[in-house]
Amino acid sequence: MIKKSVFNYDFVKTFLNNSGGSLAVPLILKYYSSSGFSDEDAAKKLKLKVTEIRTALNRLHYKGIVEYIRKKNKNTGWYSYTWKINIKKILEYLIKDKEEEINKLKLEITKMQDYCFFSCEKGCSEAVFEIASQYNFICPDCGKEMSSLDSVIKIKKTNKKIKDIENILKEFKKMV
Repeated sequence: MIKKSVFNYDFVKTFLNNSGGSLAVPLILKYYSSSGFSDEDAAKKLKLKVTEIRTALNRLHYKGIVEYIRKKNKNTGWYSYTWKINIKKILEYLIKDKEEEINKLKLEITKMQDYCFFSCEKGCSEAVFEIASQYNFICPDCGKEMSSLDSVIKIKKTNKKIKDIENILKEFKKMV
């Protein structure tokens, strides 16, 4: 079972907003542990229009984050939908995203070990030696002198970032 604390991470909220729009987070927070809900019920509880809820649900359904069961009313011929949040799919997306982030950070560390980087005191931009020398070690953004960066400190910070992400990954993988 997913813990509600998962939704405290900003990257989780960003992912949900990108997947289903601005209503995704309140909708999922309200129903993530529910066995099923109707779009009409969600609209009442969240005090929104049914069409707004359906739009968010359809966006989330496209990503597989929500699923539905469709039933036909024999008297009216209308269909009713019972929606359910697919927490496992949310966690799978987030785990994949964080694993990709770790791989990118590891590549960054490899670059930091292989190249000498230069930057101005403001930190406008970083450049490898070859590029910095083309600019005569003058920052192309602010015009200040560029100096060599201490890659050891950057590597330590990046390793800490990787460690933090790995801890989040462990937490998420336990919930899957």
